[in-house]
Amino acid sequence: MNRRTVFFIGLLSLVVVVVSLSFSGRVRPAAPTQPPVVVRPAPVIEIQQPDNVVFSFASQPALPTSLPVYSATDYTPAQLDRAVLNNLSVFSIPASPSSLIRSGTETTTWAREGADFSTTVSQGGAKTIVFHQSQARSKPSSTSSVTEAASQFITGLFALPPGVTLSQIEIFDGPFDGLSIQDSLGASVFQGVSFSYTLGGIPIVTSGGGPSSNSVVVDNLGIIRSATLNPPPQSLTPAGSLPIITKGDVIANLSQKRAAVVSGNNPQTVGLGGALTFRSFAIDKTLLVYAEEEGRLMPALLLHGTGADTSGVSQEATYFLWASPQTN
Repeated sequence: MNRRTVFFIGLLSLVVVVVSLSFSGRVRPAAPTQPPVVVRPAPVIEIQQPDNVVFSFASQPALPTSLPVYSATDYTPAQLDRAVLNNLSVFSIPASPSSLIRSGTETTTWAREGADFSTTVSQGGAKTIVFHQSQARSKPSSTSSVTEAASQFITGLFALPPGVTLSQIEIFDGPFDGLSIQDSLGASVFQGVSFSYTLGGIPIVTSGGGPSSNSVVVDNLGIIRSATLNPPPQSLTPAGSLPIITKGDVIANLSQKRAAVVSGNNPQTVGLGGALTFRSFAIDKTLLVYAEEEGRLMPALLLHGTGADTSGVSQEATYFLWASPQTN
């Protein structure tokens, strides 16, 4: 099972108890039969989904009747650079950047021997901060757990808007690509921590339906050795609420291919995005999330399950589906 699939399963597991408790008293009552509600088509994802699939729920979700929506302001490239500049002195990195633009993606880097920060802004607007430290100058003044050290690093870069929290997904062991230690401070054990931003207990995912990529590698001394981070929304403003579709609407919109496959694994193919060939698909985990579209955080669903083809081969996949009716 690849790490992207594991990450999705971890994200789905993170809030299942929170969502169940939050909405258990507000499950939509039975309603007369009516035509299914149509949602907006999901963002285009490179993973091709199979045709003529019969969808079902292996585990019945409890969906709310409505959910608040928010106007969202993203970090500008200048604000992203400022977040890094405010933290350079902590790692003894000089404030003299170098810049590179390649294929429409701009990368700005601040570096010293054995440590660097960089910000990346893609042509499509996706923003990332990356940090590496193979040669730390000193140990932290106090000992922190892996989770505490990682979360303090993230919140030291980004001020979270009211209502947004940092929620741990998983702690994982290496090997970690590109990790090398060039100091003699005594680092011997390394662990990674992944996080999601949540709003009211509901995870915020990227506009393409994927989880926010927030992972930090920490050593046994509490030293941050590497990190890959997406910024949270810079600010949020309440913008009303939207109705949430029913379970029947979910099945209908999946059948009409108005969702997108954001993670898939076929053991008969190699690598992420290998051809999925299932003809039936049973949804075993349903996660309500927020995703940004046109400057607003909108309700959506991540639907994880297992499909089977005509020969009975099982294939895991996760679908992204907008959770409110199309309004235009």
